[in-house]
Amino acid sequence: MTASIDQSLESISKGLRRLGREPLLTALDAPLSFAEVAPALEDVGLAPSASVAALYEWHNGTKRDISLDDSHLFPGFYFPDFDEALTNYKVFCESPRWTRGWFPLFADGGGDFYVADFNRDAVPMRRFRIEYAECPVEYESLPDMLRTLAAAFDKGIYYVDDDGYLEIDRVAFGSLAERLNPRVAWWKD
Repeated sequence: MTASIDQSLESISKGLRRLGREPLLTALDAPLSFAEVAPALEDVGLAPSASVAALYEWHNGTKRDISLDDSHLFPGFYFPDFDEALTNYKVFCESPRWTRGWFPLFADGGGDFYVADFNRDAVPMRRFRIEYAECPVEYESLPDMLRTLAAAFDKGIYYVDDDGYLEIDRVAFGSLAERLNPRVAWWKD
């Protein structure tokens, strides 16, 4: 499983480099080991996930000395460091709209997250939107999400606009995501 994650993350890195996102690439923090991630997840009641650990073994999120716009790993979302993700998890667990076991891996800076749902065996990825009651599964797993993001970079679906922002061709992305995630109802609507 981690081989597919590693390949996707390498492809994402190449896509960011191709698009001139050097500020982000240099702001990605040093990796964490499984031995650092696993006990911290266990401390908050989450069973360690090999795929989540593999993400942090790539990099420990993004350093905070970069603008939010420059920090986007994919359009609209940045990769918080592990401590920030843990803090967000602990804070949001107090919210009646949050479900224990949803660990926030990617954030938009305004209260929306992509969360790994540790309550299900495959650890699907859900989208938590602060203004919506439903939090649908968008990817069956973190590897599936990363594979989809990597393909979006490879196919030019993610691009930098004239103002230097990382953007998305939503129609093309929807088609790609539906094709790569055929069992996820979210992409069929």
